[in-house]
Amino acid sequence: MFQQSQHLHTDAFSIFISAFNYGLQTRRATILLPYHSTIDTLVKLFYKKQHLLSYKYVTCPVSKNGTVVELSFIEATLNYYQNQVAVIQRLRSLYLPSRKLYVSHHTLLNKPQRYPNLGKLLVSTKRGLLWGNECVQFKLGGFLICELL
Repeated sequence: MFQQSQHLHTDAFSIFISAFNYGLQTRRATILLPYHSTIDTLVKLFYKKQHLLSYKYVTCPVSKNGTVVELSFIEATLNYYQNQVAVIQRLRSLYLPSRKLYVSHHTLLNKPQRYPNLGKLLVSTKRGLLWGNECVQFKLGGFLICELL
């Protein structure tokens, strides 16, 4: 059971990063994400940092084999400047199931050439998802998720 839930967790990161990058590449105003607790947490983090303008929960009824099933989605509005340039240019994924990069708060603090902008580095810690500067503040390490470019 643990491996299956860990796999869903990893897929949620990939789905969020892929959908976000696709929305930026195609200059879409909104992106539609399947509802998952991890994706919900990511959306709230990006909204709090004003990388997303807004988000809302949407349900769509789908008929499958004669029964109606409600699918839940999160509709997120990407944030653009007035000249139609995105606030975030791209998300670079740093988390793969086969390659999990652990970083300590000492490494984040003492290697500024490797991690120049801690506020744009997302880390999965025992306290949940935190930005790099918060990891240094709380003296926590964790697995690198993505970097905002």
